[in-house]
Amino acid sequence: MLAIPAKFVERNRSLGFAEQNRISRIQATQKMSEIQCAGWWQQSGYGQQPMRQLCLNFTGNTITGQGIDVIAPFTLAGQVREDGAVEILKHYIRRHSVLYVGQYDGEGLFYGHWDIQGQRGEWSIKLLRSNSTEADDIQEIG
Repeated sequence: MLAIPAKFVERNRSLGFAEQNRISRIQATQKMSEIQCAGWWQQSGYGQQPMRQLCLNFTGNTITGQGIDVIAPFTLAGQVREDGAVEILKHYIRRHSVLYVGQYDGEGLFYGHWDIQGQRGEWSIKLLRSNSTEADDIQEIG
């Protein structure tokens, strides 16, 4: 089941199934506000490290957020394109920044590689639940 805002249902009925699902996922993401997430990054010498207290906010295609990990508290700022490509800059408070580049799978999972001064590793962020008060505007379709 996919949840999308009710005002988009009629417009999407006339589209093909694959295109409808792609647009529905993008529109549902644009509607969400703060979302609790689970995430991790992996680096040689550190292993896989969780991102705790991780929340993302979406306004259109813009992503912002915050969390904490073994390094320090951080903020996130980036973009997700309609094709699912993602770029997020993770800035550790009073420290360095890390570029996260990857994909959004349309089902709540962001994943890819991070890069900082030639070091690289994998990362993943899973959307868990929204703290939005706009739940009344969302309609389930199947």
